[in-house]
Amino acid sequence: MIIARNTSFPLQNEVFNSVGAIYYKMEKYDKALVYYNMVAIEHHFTDNALSELFNNKALCYSLTEQYDSAVFYLNKSIILKEKHRDLAGLAISYLNLGDVYFQLQKNKTALSYFIKSRDLANAQNEELTLENAYYNLSMTYESLGNYKYALHNFKKSDSIRLKLDKKESIWKLSQIEKKLAVQSKQLQISELETLNTKKESELNMRSMQRNALIATSLGLLLIAGIVSIFLVQRNRASRIIQSQRNDLETLNKTKDRLFSIIAHDLRSPVNSLRKKNIQAMKSMESGDLGMAQEMIRHIRKDTEQTSLLLNNLLHWSFTETGNLFLLPQPILLSACIEGVIEELSFASQEKQVRFETDIPEQLIVATDLNCLKIILRNLLQNALKFSYFDQRITISCWQERTGVAIRIRDYGIGIPAELHQHLFNMGQEKIRKGTQNEQGSGLGLWLIHYLLKKNNGNISINAHTNPGTEITITLNHSL
Repeated sequence: MIIARNTSFPLQNEVFNSVGAIYYKMEKYDKALVYYNMVAIEHHFTDNALSELFNNKALCYSLTEQYDSAVFYLNKSIILKEKHRDLAGLAISYLNLGDVYFQLQKNKTALSYFIKSRDLANAQNEELTLENAYYNLSMTYESLGNYKYALHNFKKSDSIRLKLDKKESIWKLSQIEKKLAVQSKQLQISELETLNTKKESELNMRSMQRNALIATSLGLLLIAGIVSIFLVQRNRASRIIQSQRNDLETLNKTKDRLFSIIAHDLRSPVNSLRKKNIQAMKSMESGDLGMAQEMIRHIRKDTEQTSLLLNNLLHWSFTETGNLFLLPQPILLSACIEGVIEELSFASQEKQVRFETDIPEQLIVATDLNCLKIILRNLLQNALKFSYFDQRITISCWQERTGVAIRIRDYGIGIPAELHQHLFNMGQEKIRKGTQNEQGSGLGLWLIHYLLKKNNGNISINAHTNPGTEITITLNHSL
């Protein structure tokens, strides 16, 4: 059975109702009934409040096997919900009433109410109520000896339950990501504070050493000391200048590379987005909704590709500036991969490419979550980009002696032999367009290779796969 949602009551009634709800959760249904019956039915009570109260009292009567009272209050609740067209609440009340009749072994009556609950829950997209309705239909058909319909409804219930469990798993993963983001920031602050303290200590130590050297030199030989200090200062200034020159050259190279990528790889999709947005607006103004929807699909596709490029640029800049912080932790691999697949669902639907997974449910890997998602997102994006229309991409994972392996296999255009030795070098010479002219930046595989090294992992590419490409990554931290 499903307990009704809470409703606002006057102060005293709210106290009685709250105490009744507490005893209900403690499975002390007799005591819950005592407090529910103490709630006064006054003229200023709303129909909605009365309906929920009747529903909750009915649940307690049912669970204490007082079925006549349960039927009485559920019918009163249904009358009020029908009056106000509360279809979602009505689906719950029908489900609860069917459950009472099932307990009374009036299976045909129970069946009719379970069917009503199923139809309303389906129309209102109430997945939890719908899953319960299918399950109760399965049990009722089994009691009636109709095993075919019992199996059919059980499969429906199980399918919805798996979907709800998957959503819950993705939600939990997002909560972990939020916590990790906070921990990562705290770790950065702590490391910066430690670094500042260390630098201050080093500066103080150097100052003391320098003063001691000057004092000793002056005591032994004033002129020699002055000359020595002059030479030391000059050499130190020379080293500082040389170090600054090297840093400046590195920054200039990074800046030139960044500007090159922005000029060649960001300018094109941004201009494309601007043109398609203008065309979509013109189509809507002219009433051509078909063309407007087509443009919106293209805009979404370009936005996802541009978002991936920006994420790669961000993490590449972290590697260049030394600001990449890693926080290894246990990760449920199936949930992580399903989350990345969900992010790429629009692109895969555009090409009608299917993802097929073979991942042990309880396989756990210990690594940095952000790095793992970037690695998987780039690998699956590449597999999509070089796959043809209506193909499949397989993802398989397994436990090895020292860690976990992930293999991604596509059946697209593959990798030319002349590019194999340059795959992990960042440069324009290996940039290729996808099967639908998708653009690339040359950062993806380089970034994957770099992040795997940082996470004690490695990558291998099967050069003899035909057709398509087979890539295997190994993460050598497992639980």
